[in-house]
Amino acid sequence: IKLLELNEGVDVEVDERLERTRADFDVIDHGSGAANAGKEFLIAVRIETTARNFIGKTAVESGLRALPGLFLVSIERTRSSAGTSNGGDTGVPADRTTVIDPSEPLEANDVMWYAGGASAIASLRRIPGLAPYSSDQVEKLEVSSHDRRLIQAVVAKTGDLVGKSIRDVKFRTRFNAVVIAVHREGARVHSRIGDVVLHPGDVLLLDAGPDFRQSAGAQSGFALISVLDDSTPPRLSMLIPSLLCALAMIALYTAGVMELFTAAILAAAVMIASGTMTQQEARAAVKWDVLVCIAGAFGVSKAMQNSGVAEEIAKKLVYLGQVTGTGEVG
Repeated sequence: IKLLELNEGVDVEVDERLERTRADFDVIDHGSGAANAGKEFLIAVRIETTARNFIGKTAVESGLRALPGLFLVSIERTRSSAGTSNGGDTGVPADRTTVIDPSEPLEANDVMWYAGGASAIASLRRIPGLAPYSSDQVEKLEVSSHDRRLIQAVVAKTGDLVGKSIRDVKFRTRFNAVVIAVHREGARVHSRIGDVVLHPGDVLLLDAGPDFRQSAGAQSGFALISVLDDSTPPRLSMLIPSLLCALAMIALYTAGVMELFTAAILAAAVMIASGTMTQQEARAAVKWDVLVCIAGAFGVSKAMQNSGVAEEIAKKLVYLGQVTGTGEVG
């Protein structure tokens, strides 16, 4: 339909059925597409039991169907039913996974499959109420949440990973990293991560620490490794301590107990000591170029005052205002 409208100049009559159908397609405009969108990964996320903003709402109502850079492929739900064995009913509950319609209300532990680039998937991790499907493996990582990053790793053609499933190679134990998505040229890898059999050239999206790139074990199995910037998972549990530190800083300064600079240093020290932020994050938050620029501006302004340049500029501006009638001398 889109090709007919754009290339053939055909006017397509839009009705209610067509609008419902269009909602299930991702329209790609001219000049965009896979060539410009980068590598596409397929990732599964689980709705947590505490996600009150999602449970009971449809994917459209909760905003989960229109996330930037991501396309909702499917929603899976696991239901319990009576198990059978040799045609007989054993009465033992068995799990049965079904694909539900996006118009159905979401429930806790529903699995949502998204397709998108690595940067979009990194932003997906910052949404409260959504957890990686392999969150149990992520929690077993011997890496602090402060140091975890998303890493792209290309499987080497001659490595010992080729032809083996991620579960068989014991990926987390061997590399101290968890595979959360797989990109394979020409195909979407829509299966459980542990069951994926690795092929040469597969791009793995990993949740790992900063030392993964330098580790000798990682270098032997991968041809290329790159770290995604600004991909640290959010630490929502530290939100309240951060707010309390900020409020305490303002209160101490307002009450006249200490200067603002001293209160800010104290608040930063408390945040570092409590684990709200790391020392590296504190150092990175200091914008030395801005501080140097401000300090230089003070020096330049003092020099202009001492040399009389500032006074001459002020006189010229006052004279210009009088001539043009745009202001009065204060």
